[in-house]
Amino acid sequence: ERPLCNECFICDRSGDPRCLCEDHVPQCHEGCHQCEKVDTRSGTTMYQCRSFEYYDCANE
Repeated sequence: ERPLCNECFICDRSGDPRCLCEDHVPQCHEGCHQCEKVDTRSGTTMYQCRSFEYYDCANE
């Protein structure tokens, strides 16, 4: 099952596209290859997957 992404951004143009996800989440999904810590305005530590992955994109 693919992780849900509310804000898919920059998808490749293959038949089954991989995308970057702009969501800030409490932890990256298991298949993420490049998880980065994001400092938020509220001071809460969040994470963002910065690698192209397969998602179920809510904004398509």
